[in-house]
Amino acid sequence: MIDTKKLVNVASLPTDAELQASWDAFITSVQRPAAQARLKALVDKGLQRHSDAERHLGRYLGEYGK
Repeated sequence: MIDTKKLVNVASLPTDAELQASWDAFITSVQRPAAQARLKALVDKGLQRHSDAERHLGRYLGEYGK
């Protein structure tokens, strides 16, 4: 089982360089003022706590796409 998992990982996981590029892009995007405002609003509604916002995150995220 472990050997199979290793083979699947080699075939399907991105390289460290690809992961770094994705991480860098993510960090850049969440530093934008609009993203910061949205994150603050979500935290104010209960993000990162045992809350309705955590249980129904998709619904809360959908409010920001309008």
